[in-house]
Amino acid sequence: FIQTIDVADPETAIPLLRELIARMGDVELFVVNAGTGHLNDALDWEPERETIAVNVAGFTALTGVAVAHLTARGSGHI
Repeated sequence: FIQTIDVADPETAIPLLRELIARMGDVELFVVNAGTGHLNDALDWEPERETIAVNVAGFTALTGVAVAHLTARGSGHI
């Protein structure tokens, strides 16, 4: 199974991960890996906003879907 998910857009990413889980029938292991960064010595806001969107919001959104699924099935790993 392959699914491209833009984790920088959690409102779109969440239903896509749910759809993938449904297509697979079940999932017992999730590897949530998302990250980006910029060489930004000045800490300009726009590059930092993108980093936060991917590394914090996107990661957290998909991990939440994984936790909900694993809780409902009673076991699994992240």
